[in-house]
Amino acid sequence: MIIAAAAQNVKELFLRQVAAQQEIGRIFCRGGYSHTMIILVSQEIHEEFSEAARQVAPQAELLPYDEGDGPVDSLEQAQGVLRWVSGKRFSDLVAQGPQVRWLHTASAGVDSVLTPAVRAKANLTVTDSGPTFEIAISE
Repeated sequence: MIIAAAAQNVKELFLRQVAAQQEIGRIFCRGGYSHTMIILVSQEIHEEFSEAARQVAPQAELLPYDEGDGPVDSLEQAQGVLRWVSGKRFSDLVAQGPQVRWLHTASAGVDSVLTPAVRAKANLTVTDSGPTFEIAISE
């Protein structure tokens, strides 16, 4: 039960982050913000998160990627990457995505995602799901 509640909380926090990142982009974009913000998410959660994202941030488009080494559609246009719990490919996506400026991890804390490739990415914002685990960790 705690795991299901934590997963739901991670999703809700991520969606708030999506809306916030989209607003930041709108504020800093000259001439108005009219394009879609593309965020890569694991195939494992894509369908569930996409529907919720449309409600919170209609100009955000969540596109799936798999953990294999095949090509990722829209990597060239992606501005964000969500690293799900067992995600291993996020580091390559951040490094290879020329427009990626945001990485969100489903974990509490960012130590596990600060790979050399992530550290080397200029102007990258890294956010985590730490607040969603406060109750579970304290128990």
